[in-house]
Amino acid sequence: MKVALVIFAKTPSLSAIKSRLAKTIGQYEANIFYELCVKALVETFRDSKLKVFWAIAEKEGKRNSFWKGFSTIYSGNGCIGAQQQNMYNMLLSDFDTVLLSGVDIPQLTHNIIDKAVQRRDHDQFVIGPANDGGYYLFGGSKRLSKNMFTRVNWNRSNTLEQLESIMLSKLFKLPNLTDIDEFTDLYELKAEMPSSMNQNQEKIMHWINYNFMKIRQNGIVDSK
Repeated sequence: MKVALVIFAKTPSLSAIKSRLAKTIGQYEANIFYELCVKALVETFRDSKLKVFWAIAEKEGKRNSFWKGFSTIYSGNGCIGAQQQNMYNMLLSDFDTVLLSGVDIPQLTHNIIDKAVQRRDHDQFVIGPANDGGYYLFGGSKRLSKNMFTRVNWNRSNTLEQLESIMLSKLFKLPNLTDIDEFTDLYELKAEMPSSMNQNQEKIMHWINYNFMKIRQNGIVDSK
């Protein structure tokens, strides 16, 4: 079975990166976190049989030095829904199963991806619910009807609920995870990291602890 994993990404030198996270810790540290997320996902899937594509938000980003050595593809114009639908349907021409995800889920593991692929034999589509009401992964082996994703309101607390109400097929749900948008999401990330971490996941844990310490020293009270 040929499986494609598409990771949607932005190029740090061309787009604003993790702007909500940056409001708390500054853009410099937010960029470091983003780059660690990219490296963690690369390490997780380095020896995988999956074909990993990095769907870059900026057309000129494909040739940016940040992505040197990566299999990049331009995600296309339009909202994130239009980009997802474009990547999904296009790659189904060459792959049996297509999975869509993002950079801000560095705790993603082979086990979760394997489960998604295995369930594809029983359910037409799989989804990874995010704790903020959206989703961190979508996958399937059947083409989606036109405008399926573009009918969904993004970055809402009921984004996943909207998608479920639109789709006629059953969605198999993977374990809930937290995609990282806000500083407080880092607390959940620490708890969700796999027990056996790769080197870059360990670096993320050190980075989180370092920034927690900085926040406390600056007199900002943790919310949890």
